[in-house]
Amino acid sequence: MPRLRLPPLPPGAAYPTVFTRRHFPSAHTAHLRESTSRLLVASRTHADAFVRALDLRPGGVVVELYAGVGQVTRSLLAGGRDETTAKDWDGVRAESGDATVTLTEGSSRRTSISAYPPWTTFAPPDPAAAPDANPARPALVVATDPSHGLLVRGLGMPWAPPTKPDLYAVQPPAESTGRSEGTSIEPPLDVVASPLQPGLLMAPISPYPWSTVPRILSHPAVSPHLEKFSDAPGADATKRPWSAPPPNITVVAQMQESAMGEQMISQWIGCAAGDEHRRSWLWQWGRVRLGLLVGAGTFDRLIAAPGDKVHCKLSVMANALFHVSPLLPHSPTPVTAGKWVRTKRGSIAPSAYLPTPPTESTPTSTFDFWPAPYGAHEDAPLARPALLGVSLVPRLASPVLPEQKDVWDFVLRKCFVRDTATLADALPQLEFGAANLATHCEADGAKYRGDMVARTTRVRDMTVEQWARVVDVFDKWPFRPEHLVLDAFTSDVRAAGVD
Repeated sequence: MPRLRLPPLPPGAAYPTVFTRRHFPSAHTAHLRESTSRLLVASRTHADAFVRALDLRPGGVVVELYAGVGQVTRSLLAGGRDETTAKDWDGVRAESGDATVTLTEGSSRRTSISAYPPWTTFAPPDPAAAPDANPARPALVVATDPSHGLLVRGLGMPWAPPTKPDLYAVQPPAESTGRSEGTSIEPPLDVVASPLQPGLLMAPISPYPWSTVPRILSHPAVSPHLEKFSDAPGADATKRPWSAPPPNITVVAQMQESAMGEQMISQWIGCAAGDEHRRSWLWQWGRVRLGLLVGAGTFDRLIAAPGDKVHCKLSVMANALFHVSPLLPHSPTPVTAGKWVRTKRGSIAPSAYLPTPPTESTPTSTFDFWPAPYGAHEDAPLARPALLGVSLVPRLASPVLPEQKDVWDFVLRKCFVRDTATLADALPQLEFGAANLATHCEADGAKYRGDMVARTTRVRDMTVEQWARVVDVFDKWPFRPEHLVLDAFTSDVRAAGVD
């Protein structure tokens, strides 16, 4: 079974003593909003179950966003079957001898490795027995977090003064956008190899700026581990068109349950629409899988089916562009009464695969997640897990055409303002005179894309193919508004604190 050279973390009940909220992002590492409603998995059992359900590819590269203290990181390194014990760490400590690591954040003092980890007084829980003795393990895990202190205390990253951005080194935006945009300050990227665990890199950087993940994949320490697809120079050789086989890259994130966290997920999903050879952000590397741990509210909206009360714009876009499957930890959505959302698999390439959705609810307790609710002093059972797993596998073919991306956003945003209204009542929200489009939406013919939809259909009951019909009808309408995006003339460079 996999044995790591990292010390096993203490039980969840000891987290408030070992890790405090002051180790969350400070003003010099990321915007303070990122620390709002952050949650991390503290249970090794649940972290291993999530990674096993994710079904990693052997020898792949995993980029972990918001890694925190590294419970999920350890499971990723072990392929979801981490059996490291305190005795294993004693052997590593004895073997290291005079090796040194930095422990105390904000101090230049270097201490011997025996001083790490800072939870030596708390006995780590015994690992659970895993059925597979040879799990699929990635070749490289890149753990990122805006908090320098969490990486230092949790994963033993050598401490160094965080690099601050040069306010005078203003970099112009990419010229490929074709817009008149302002300039942006590029945040620093320091990728540090773990002094303890082979195959582990750490980067104290926020994933909120759009440039973070592409810069990590293009970094000289990461790009050699990626599959080369072309003869292009440098990291461009690892990029591939959308129809190519999926790359050996998986992005994992423990997202905060807040408006900012859901905004990031929504933007990640929306930017997956694009041309065959021209995509933005992470999708330049092809159909990269996303494995997310999200709050119950975001989870319910991601997997919601037409007719559910929480079916919304995010539900439509996620299922139009991705195969959405629940992972562990899992709990049925209350409004669906245990119905599992199974997406069609016919449009995905044979070389890609989807994880098998769980069929039972995962029992969890208060200290399985950190930080625990304010005032919690007992490890009580939770009605639903605080974080639930979900897999997003990009579709090879999607009804969202690149030239209609803004139209989809506009139509869904306007119509879901009244999600219980009928289509006939929602269409006037788009533009004056748009009510006349209902006739074309319910017409049977090949003039428009998608499935016909009756004007009496409720907004929340419409399927993705029916939305494709409404979007296509509105896009071909001669009186369609010229500008559909509110920020069409503003910068699309997202940085910390700049939306």
